[in-house]
Amino acid sequence: MKIDTKTEVVSSEGGCTSKEASMVVHWIEEAAAVARQATCRRVLCGAIIVSGEEVIGQGFNLPPGNDEQERRCHRHKSSYDLKITDKTCCVHAE
Repeated sequence: MKIDTKTEVVSSEGGCTSKEASMVVHWIEEAAAVARQATCRRVLCGAIIVSGEEVIGQGFNLPPGNDEQERRCHRHKSSYDLKITDKTCCVHAE
C-alpha cells in the first residue's frame, strides 16, 4: 500500500522559511512511518503530535482493542447496523 506524503507548505503569514518547510516535511515523513504500523486493511493512517521539535504523541489505526474479531475491513459499510454512524473499519489515530 502506498502512503502519500506530498504536501504544500504555507503559513498564515504568507509563507515560511526553508527551515520551517523542511521541518514540516520531516514531520509528515515521521507520520507516514507511524502509519506503516497500521493494521487496517483499507487505509493506513498515522498521526503524530509535536511540541517544539519533540514528538509527544503518536498513533495509528487498528481494530478496536487490537481484537481481530472486531476487524471490519473485509465487510462493506452498508452491512453495518444502521445505528452505527462511524463507518470506519478500525479505530483511527487522527
